[in-house]
Amino acid sequence: MSYIGQAALKNSELKRFDVTSSTSATHVLSWTAPNEQSLWITINGVKQQDDAYSIAGIPTTITLTDALLATDKMEVIGILDIGEITVVGDNSVSSNKLADNAVTTGKILDGTIVAGDLANLAVTDAKLATGIDAVKLADGTVTNTELQYINTVSSNVQSQINAKGVGDALLGTAQNWTAGQRGEITALTSAATVTIDMADSNHFSCTMAHNITFANPTNITAGQTGSIFLTQDGTGSRTASWGGYWDWAAGTAPTLTTTAAAVDRIDYVVRSATSINAVATLNLS
Repeated sequence: MSYIGQAALKNSELKRFDVTSSTSATHVLSWTAPNEQSLWITINGVKQQDDAYSIAGIPTTITLTDALLATDKMEVIGILDIGEITVVGDNSVSSNKLADNAVTTGKILDGTIVAGDLANLAVTDAKLATGIDAVKLADGTVTNTELQYINTVSSNVQSQINAKGVGDALLGTAQNWTAGQRGEITALTSAATVTIDMADSNHFSCTMAHNITFANPTNITAGQTGSIFLTQDGTGSRTASWGGYWDWAAGTAPTLTTTAAAVDRIDYVVRSATSINAVATLNLS
């Protein structure tokens, strides 16, 4: 049989659903409707407008604005195939499918780009030249691994580096600092024996409430430098002795200033895992 215009839909593209003797407002179809417009719903022969019902779920559940009466008859005709809808699979869109500048900052929610979303070397100089909005990058997204391949960064990227603390200096590169650098002073607790953990800090302080033996430190690494500030408590007369790793000029440890509240400073350079070269500056004002 021939048709005028477009050929008639095949039977397999149409679905029918009848409801009688029901007092419910919700009815589950045997198929999934693509949208409300794909359904023709009548109740007692009267066509229902789109705002008289809503659909949701897989398979589709129809929710009427009012429940049926037991004497009502509802008929649903559905067009099952109104055009193929393709859902793009995960990791299926390659970079060459995207036009240059197709993904703008307006298309990306703030804070949604995390480290796992960036392939190795995905952030290149060319991509950074036009700027990446700092708020699009979640904390910890750009790490030293990414930064070592970047020669020039835009102002937005630079603000992200400054604000989020992800621009740590690369360990194998000479640095020219353009702002003050500082390390904390870690307080030591006075005791008869104090063992400094060199991994805690470069600089230490101790208010001496005991005659203290400063034992050989832990986590000693050649090249570490720093200072130890020793303050006498209100009583004074506190003394210090030192473990065998502490090396002093002429082999003699200093005699501390013992006046109450007096401050002495020990400066040190770790020469090896068993040798700490140290000098004392006494009775600081």
